Amino acid sequence: MRYATDDSLKITYNITGPGADQPPTGLFIVEKYTGWIKVTKSLDREETAEYI
Repeated sequence: MRYATDDSLKITYNITGPGADQPPTGLFIVEKYTGWIKVTKSLDREETAEYI
């Protein structure tokens, strides 16, 4: 990670992997400029024990 005091430089975030852009897709989304990760659907631990 890099820190910059120049306001014209923007840090953006993205997420990849199972639950994001791989099956099952769309479970997790990330806010591009804040990095907040959101869960869009209920997760079933018995169906999928973990997402890495």
